[in-house]
Amino acid sequence: MKSTMLEIATTVILTTAALKQAGAVSDGDNAAIFKHLCAALQLADVKPTFEPPIQPKMPEPLELYILNMSIAPKDWRAKFLKQDNKATPTPAALPADEKDEEVKARWKTWADTAVFLATGTNEQTIKESYRLTTTTDAQIEAMRATIHDIVETAHDIYTDTTTKAQTAPADDAVLQKEIAEAVYGEEKWAPNTLNALKVLAGADTGYTTACGGASSQKPQTTVAGTILCVCGTSAGGSKKPCNAKQATETAWGASNIPDAINWGYIRTICPKPSNTKLTAASLKALVTAAKTIANTQATDVFIGSEGENNCNGNANGACLKVPNAVSSGTMKPDAIPWIAELEGIADKLAERDDWNNEQRRKTTAFNDLISRAKAVPKRAHYFFQFQKTAKIAAAGEAREGKVSKADCK
Repeated sequence: MKSTMLEIATTVILTTAALKQAGAVSDGDNAAIFKHLCAALQLADVKPTFEPPIQPKMPEPLELYILNMSIAPKDWRAKFLKQDNKATPTPAALPADEKDEEVKARWKTWADTAVFLATGTNEQTIKESYRLTTTTDAQIEAMRATIHDIVETAHDIYTDTTTKAQTAPADDAVLQKEIAEAVYGEEKWAPNTLNALKVLAGADTGYTTACGGASSQKPQTTVAGTILCVCGTSAGGSKKPCNAKQATETAWGASNIPDAINWGYIRTICPKPSNTKLTAASLKALVTAAKTIANTQATDVFIGSEGENNCNGNANGACLKVPNAVSSGTMKPDAIPWIAELEGIADKLAERDDWNNEQRRKTTAFNDLISRAKAVPKRAHYFFQFQKTAKIAAAGEAREGKVSKADCK
């Protein structure tokens, strides 16, 4: 009797284990991972905005170039203007025999600056701005070297390529497009009907073919494709693997993905947000959570119905199989492309901090140089005024020191 009961108990345990390992899909099987999939799906419900915004690139210091040209010797300025048409200022062409690389690189800027100053009242305006209207030739001569150094410093800052963040980061439109493509395979926002060619990265087909890992379709390419496998049920099925309280199952057709009505059942358990604001940190947190949805078996990756190795959406698992996606016990970086793409977008957002800091640094330095340049004429004026006063005083002292015949009377 004891032997018989032991045999029965053993049979029950093994049967239970077998059923657990290869049981039919149950309602709510994938609820734990669906919250991460839903968060990813919601990224493309409305066009997201991003923080921080991109700081404008430091402007080219044209004002300082103009200032420098305005106090340059006349013969030097004349080189950059065609002399045969003085009525209409026209830039001179770079001399064919010019050998100096810096001159060749900056000729157009200098010529454009010379034309600007020779046009209308532009020269008068810049001189009024920098209090140069009453300066003497001697004062101009005295300040040239200082102004030149300020301008060259501004030019060096503007053209500096040694610091990081020299290339402007991806703008909002680029990141929005990449997010939509990671979610839906195309730039669509909360579409009611899914495009099988895009979400499956392959031809339309039934559940087992698309999700079982043995065909050319790759639903793991997109968030929507992944959700169809994890939350859907094969044709004729009635299970709701992502939410036991879901009103109606998301059924695939015999040879096609769920239609608009069935996809709508997914959206009832993953509501659309009214707006989405993303930072590098928030997107990285979402990616980190998304990486937990996968489990591995030998060299294969599975998403959903943990423990199952057959994804057919009904008798076996509601899951997505990605074959040959594990190497040396580690999931390959591109095993789930949409996760890799979102991670890349998070990195691009993080690059904005470096860029913004660099542009703020440059702009602050540029504004400081403008202030310094405006102070130079003032110093030159007072310096020469001091010299003039000192000379007058010295002349007076000399006269007072002389004794005339009249003084001796």
